[in-house]
Amino acid sequence: YLRLCWDRLMSSPCSRRVVILHPPLMPRNWNSAISQSLWNLGVPAIVFVCFLQTPPLALQWERGMVVHVGKTECYCVAHADGTMLRYTLQISDSGYKAVVEDTEKICSSWTKEMDNAW
Repeated sequence: YLRLCWDRLMSSPCSRRVVILHPPLMPRNWNSAISQSLWNLGVPAIVFVCFLQTPPLALQWERGMVVHVGKTECYCVAHADGTMLRYTLQISDSGYKAVVEDTEKICSSWTKEMDNAW
């Protein structure tokens, strides 16, 4: 899949850059495997960024809190002066799937299950 996606970029090899958004506790062997695979494709620059760091970087926040609710888990972390405060990271194993009946539909209102889970 990496080769297919990379080939579809159709730009000059010297201008290709890759930013990888990853979960906060990514295994090191996964990091090195992805790096090696992309290096073998000729990627000149690779940057790994935790997906919880991207909203403050993109929005140029000075302080704030990022909450990510996935299907199976939920993340919450505080930011100050452009830095993710790792000691504030909270991970809950009750994501979106735990609080709604049909995960294919968007829930438009707050439910009692959400109060209990989060």
